[in-house]
Amino acid sequence: PDDKTLIIGNYVSANDSSLWLLDIETGKKTRLSPEPGKNETASWGGALFSPDGKGAYTTSDVGSEFRRLVYLPLDGKPARVL
Repeated sequence: PDDKTLIIGNYVSANDSSLWLLDIETGKKTRLSPEPGKNETASWGGALFSPDGKGAYTTSDVGSEFRRLVYLPLDGKPARVL
């Protein structure tokens, strides 16, 4: 949203991935997708910043057998399934 931040993915397997915010200037990474619970994995799809720049839209199978549209607020609030 500010031309200084990218959303990047960490792909481990078809059932295990995560999304991160990357500050282009500093190289600092901040986790965007929630940490999975113990003995739990989640798959996250490609993400796009929301038009207002306050969150990101993506798909995920977190808490479900199927992928669903999810909104991830950038302020650290809980993800919302849409």
